[in-house]
Amino acid sequence: MDYHGIPLTELMYGYKNRLHFTVIGDSSNSTQIYEFIDNVFESKKNRTAVQGVFGFIDETFPNCSHEKKFKIFEGQRFWEIKTGQIRIACFWNGKYLICFYGCIKKDNKWPKDEKKNAIKLYKELCR
Repeated sequence: MDYHGIPLTELMYGYKNRLHFTVIGDSSNSTQIYEFIDNVFESKKNRTAVQGVFGFIDETFPNCSHEKKFKIFEGQRFWEIKTGQIRIACFWNGKYLICFYGCIKKDNKWPKDEKKNAIKLYKELCR
């Protein structure tokens, strides 16, 4: 499984709407989001929270926007998953939700550098 030649790792499969929740990268081609998710998922609480949002998205697809869980990222063409302090930037490719950047926020908004990095990476991926 890949996105324009970049390997994808599937995190979860949604059984209701058959959505695939993936991250860019794999064990042999590590990326920022691959390592971020690996670290986040070390905590059962965090893993359960992120998977809960994935489940919400699958259950409510295609009307899955939610102010506190999953919404368009600040005027961009990609989305953000929100749970606690965890923020994950992602985009749709058919029935694949491809996560490409993640961070831990310290206040109500994404840190400026993290926001710039996510936007830059999204533009690179969508060339």
